[in-house]
Amino acid sequence: MAYVETLFGHQEPIQAIDALMRERCITAGGRDGSLRLWKIVEESHLMFTG
Repeated sequence: MAYVETLFGHQEPIQAIDALMRERCITAGGRDGSLRLWKIVEESHLMFTG
């Protein structure tokens, strides 16, 4: 495993992280009540709150 990139967005610690479609999307859920989906190739992300 190697460091690749730092992704910013959560205001509180992350509780869960997963990779979807290898090397294309990463999802992370945090204590701030949000789920973020980072699109690696497009260099963008979506935020969902609940």
